[in-house]
Amino acid sequence: MSTTGAGPLADVGTLVFDVLGTVVDEAGSVAAGTARALAAAGAGPPWPGRVAAEWAHRVEALTGQIAAGEAPWRSNDALRRDALQETRAAPRRMDSRRPWPATRPCSTAWP
Repeated sequence: MSTTGAGPLADVGTLVFDVLGTVVDEAGSVAAGTARALAAAGAGPPWPGRVAAEWAHRVEALTGQIAAGEAPWRSNDALRRDALQETRAAPRRMDSRRPWPATRPCSTAWP
């Protein structure tokens, strides 16, 4: 590589890396955070894993809608927040035999 600034990378201003799922265990982080929040609300296993799995499913579905042109673009944070709100609003899908544990509103759980 040249030390004078000339060369194939001289005009490159930005490098972007996709690290979610490779370097960052997003689903594991969500499960761990969910476990702490639900434990504080008095709900234990198996809720954290179920909530995290449902959240990940909803993130994937929302991302697919955007990719297919069925939904408008929104930021990564907004997409994940929407998925969290949808997950919280549809507890019966995760397990119809158990009630949804009492939790704080989503707006305090996600930026």
